[in-house]
Amino acid sequence: MILCEYGCDQEAKHQFKNGKWCCSQTTNKCLGFRKISSISHSGKKQSKDLVEKRISKLRGKEGRKLTDEEKKKIGDRTRGKKQSEETIRKKIISLTGKKRSKEFSDNLRLRMLNGQALYMLKFKKNPSKNEVKLRSLVQIIYPNCEFQHQVLNYLLDIAIPEYKIAIEYDGWYHFDTQDHIDYHFRRQKKIEEQGWKFIRYSMFNKFPSIEQIRDSIKTIIEQEEKS
Repeated sequence: MILCEYGCDQEAKHQFKNGKWCCSQTTNKCLGFRKISSISHSGKKQSKDLVEKRISKLRGKEGRKLTDEEKKKIGDRTRGKKQSEETIRKKIISLTGKKRSKEFSDNLRLRMLNGQALYMLKFKKNPSKNEVKLRSLVQIIYPNCEFQHQVLNYLLDIAIPEYKIAIEYDGWYHFDTQDHIDYHFRRQKKIEEQGWKFIRYSMFNKFPSIEQIRDSIKTIIEQEEKS
């Protein structure tokens, strides 16, 4: 049995992206982590003026408080307000220092959709909660499973290489545009041509239990042994 690495002495059931095991899906629900956090932050409550000063400093306006309009803009961004293509283009220029033409951006987008998934996924640092949960359950069933396993120019969320089984969870980003839907269809087809079998779960269905996952894996293994 794996114990929670945050010191609460409970059985660990979830593995986070940093590799640590925890008894809860989030650290906020872990008594051990909350105890450590309360000790480290004890007596360090920050004033409203200090918080605003730090925000101003980050935005290059040290020493000046934010206006109500600026606060509203920050609030809109943090609430997930959709930004225009022009705004995104300006941000890219500010980060890279180079102006990119629309033709360059369109070509880059096509390259990303037509094979450079491996490059894209290197920057995927925050898997969804359901994907992390699925990883933990599969690892309990099959400790030798691998995460982000490479096949061709793609990375599989969860893989059992011994039996060429790919297990993935489809979140909203798999269905938000037709381009993404088409891309994931082509991706799966190319991987299946290499002899892999897919087990897929999605946001449209109830999250599977560990028994359902075990049965799905067992079914594929039995089919392979019969063939």
